[in-house]
Amino acid sequence: MELKMQLCQEILSAEKIVILRHERPDFDALGAQLGLAQIIRERTQARNLNLKVGGLRPDELADFGEMDTLTPQDFTDSLLIVVDTANVARMDRGNLADSMSADEMFIQANRIIKLDHHPKTTDAGYPDETEELIVTSASSSSEIIADLFQVQGDQVSSEVITLLYKGIMGDTGRLAYAFSHTTMAVLAQMMTGFEAQILVNINHQLSVASLEESRMKGYIYEHLRVEGDTAWIIINQAQLKAKGWSASVIANFVNLLGSVEGVEKWVMCVQNEDLGWRLRLRSQSTVINVLAQEYAGGGHPYASGVRFKAGEEAKLMELITRLKTVK
Repeated sequence: MELKMQLCQEILSAEKIVILRHERPDFDALGAQLGLAQIIRERTQARNLNLKVGGLRPDELADFGEMDTLTPQDFTDSLLIVVDTANVARMDRGNLADSMSADEMFIQANRIIKLDHHPKTTDAGYPDETEELIVTSASSSSEIIADLFQVQGDQVSSEVITLLYKGIMGDTGRLAYAFSHTTMAVLAQMMTGFEAQILVNINHQLSVASLEESRMKGYIYEHLRVEGDTAWIIINQAQLKAKGWSASVIANFVNLLGSVEGVEKWVMCVQNEDLGWRLRLRSQSTVINVLAQEYAGGGHPYASGVRFKAGEEAKLMELITRLKTVK
């Protein structure tokens, strides 16, 4: 509790803040990043504040909000907050990716705070002086931020609730995976005095799909493989181009594999345009991040990722074979 109070005070008293998150953001990364930014704005209305949010945002997640164009000067004497990013190598530096390294950003910043629900790794790459709040039992980084600032529906804007709620729903598969009593307590507090219909509308929005997305779902169900309690699908660039689909969009449906009866753990293998592979591992309750770490990946115990280079399809098949044996 003392650490939480200290971090809240540091964040709300800072005059210059940059908030970053991981590359190829999902609902939680954007919900946590933009939700935190909005909380700060609303609780510091009485003074001037230089606040920037950075990173590249996929077009399909445009409804979350806009990213700022960053300059090297934005990091000078700033409070740099990194959310939902276990490893510095995955930190999204946005428009500065080619001109300013993560280390240069850390050097320029006055203080660094990391807010995350992924387990800490030995190769995380953050400076020793980084202040960390890592809660691996949390469903999401959005949950951590809602809990950190004791967010209540009648004390913040609907924008804050919407962003954090989407983040929690995204990382839990709409409460189908990896949540706890703490998650429910945080959600209950967020709903205090809040118009429930707004959340109903969000749930509906998350459950519907465009016609093309529906076709993607059908393709996934048709081509997935299941053996015992393990499901997997391999989608290469030739298949994507034949359909006119992008790797990033079809990967949003990774949890469809876990909706098949009897499936406990699953992996979606999608080939990117550079012909490298991105593997997304998920499970209901089986720890799979240890396996991911053996292939230089990692993440949450029940949601992790691995990358393979072009031509490393043998490793891909090896990981699938090993996933079948994980208990």
